[in-house]
Amino acid sequence: LTVGSGFGGFQSAMVLTRAEAA
Repeated sequence: LTVGSGFGGFQSAMVLTRAEAA
């Protein structure tokens, strides 16, 4: 995983998951 794309993609996935769960 790259620091930029890897972490960025992971963070985006978390936000989307929270949005759907909320």
